[in-house]
Amino acid sequence: MAFRFVPVGCLIALLSLATPVAVSAKDATARRLVLIDDDVVSLNGAPALLLQAPGVEVLGITTTSGSVWRDTATAYALRTVEILGRTDVPVVPGATYPLVNSEAATKRWEGLYGRLEFKGPWTEPASAGAGQSTPGTPSPSVVPSLPIGDPVTKPSGEIAAAFLVRMVRAHPHQITLFATGPMTNIALAQSLDSSFAANVKELVYMGGSLNPQQAIDTPAAAEFAREFVNTPRREFNIRWDPEAARIMAHGAWPKVTMVP
Repeated sequence: MAFRFVPVGCLIALLSLATPVAVSAKDATARRLVLIDDDVVSLNGAPALLLQAPGVEVLGITTTSGSVWRDTATAYALRTVEILGRTDVPVVPGATYPLVNSEAATKRWEGLYGRLEFKGPWTEPASAGAGQSTPGTPSPSVVPSLPIGDPVTKPSGEIAAAFLVRMVRAHPHQITLFATGPMTNIALAQSLDSSFAANVKELVYMGGSLNPQQAIDTPAAAEFAREFVNTPRREFNIRWDPEAARIMAHGAWPKVTMVP
């Protein structure tokens, strides 16, 4: 398995996916097949960039809970394809909850080891002066009105893990799987098909941390560094569903690119 990490942010990894390389005339029309698995929370994330990238064919977007609940992520994904005029790309809802982790388990962890800065939908309202992240939505079935407008397009009726397996079986060794949220859908796909990871061309995932206590004197660094105060190695995408991350990490992926 080839493994590399991209330490300068998700955008560079996206560009490495999207930028066409010099090809022969025979391969000039070749397009990189991509599946996106994401906890979509805005219009300026991975799906929007990849949907507009030259040389990339997005086969579908699967959604999972993470920064927001699954249904909210699905609404953002649907609205994204509407705004970009790409409603031909299916949006497939995935996992609502982690495999094992729960809100109660997270609160117990905090009681033992210290407060977590960001807990996705489980983030409580900030206390005065705490500097905590925006509070989450208590119910997974409550989808707030989106600042980019609410979608009218409906999601696919398929299950994300089954969709991922079906696409990879249809295009073995051709698909780049771009995972920018927790790994729950990926782990479920691996559980459904033991050959799933081996049949993916490349896994690009955003998660983990390599040097979380590095001091960079910028407002953005100061903001995001707070996440690692009590969890120096457990970045949110990993911490939300650590069991899924473990299953993902043990897959027989031919090539892995990590974006910490």
